Amino acid sequence: MIELTEQQEREMIERAKAGDAEANYNMSLWALEQAMAEPEEERWNRLAAKCLVKSAEAGYAPAKERMESLIRQLDEEKKAAAVKAPAAAAPEPLPEAVEEPEPAPIRKSAPGGAFLDTVKTTAAAAGEKVKGFFQNIFAKKQSQPAAEDGAHASGRRKLLDVSGWGDAEWKRLRLISIIVCVVLAILLAVLIISGRKGAEPAVEEPAIPAAPTAEPAEPTATPVVILYPEETVRAEIAAADLDVFPEDEEYVTEETTAKVSTNGSVLKLRRGPGTSYNQIGSMDNGTEVAVYARHDGWALVKHGDTWGWCSDQYLK
Repeated sequence: MIELTEQQEREMIERAKAGDAEANYNMSLWALEQAMAEPEEERWNRLAAKCLVKSAEAGYAPAKERMESLIRQLDEEKKAAAVKAPAAAAPEPLPEAVEEPEPAPIRKSAPGGAFLDTVKTTAAAAGEKVKGFFQNIFAKKQSQPAAEDGAHASGRRKLLDVSGWGDAEWKRLRLISIIVCVVLAILLAVLIISGRKGAEPAVEEPAIPAAPTAEPAEPTATPVVILYPEETVRAEIAAADLDVFPEDEEYVTEETTAKVSTNGSVLKLRRGPGTSYNQIGSMDNGTEVAVYARHDGWALVKHGDTWGWCSDQYLK
């Protein structure tokens, strides 16, 4: 506890008003102890903040370190609040995969051993019939009287005469008959299969819907809060000699300047946003000021080292 005599307290206040950085820092510590002793008195907190800001602006190292420590503490509290935000909803579980039915085996029409045996037997029988046919024709021709011209009769006898054929000629004839029968059988099978495929309606397999794939949830990024005015300016406003201080939503979001437009008269600065509050200063016509907050047609501005509220309608 900092205990000061009345004389020491007056000297410290005078030095602080004169701009002594060390005196302002000691003044802020003394005001904080007074605030802890009298928590219902808000003026001690405002006085402590105001003196700390002035000392830090004057370049006093302990004041600057304490100011930076307070700003870091505020940033850590904001980060801790952001971490406590509810996590993104977990993705729903994927539905169970649907088993696809096995496709029915495709039947292939291919000639087997029994088919080949049948073809060979049919070809052999056809060869024997061809042989008997030629033999019957030759026998009939031999029994008929030779009524045609000698040259023509001789030519036909040579063409149809198979009496002198040996086993080689008959084997050749049977081979030709087998080949012809095989070709005809293959053509017949192809025609039958083609006709059957054309008659049967095509059966389309039902399309199996693919299982939906849930996209992974993107991590929620912590929003970066861009604060304007800065913390040091807000601390200076909190330490100002005002009756009404702006709420968070009443601060402007970007740097704003305006010029006093009163047609020659002065614009009054007051402790609060209204004519019922005491006047603490005035601004001449044409004075350019920075606007930091607005409330019900009044603007919070800084004129020199003085913070105050003025009518917003006279700012252009």
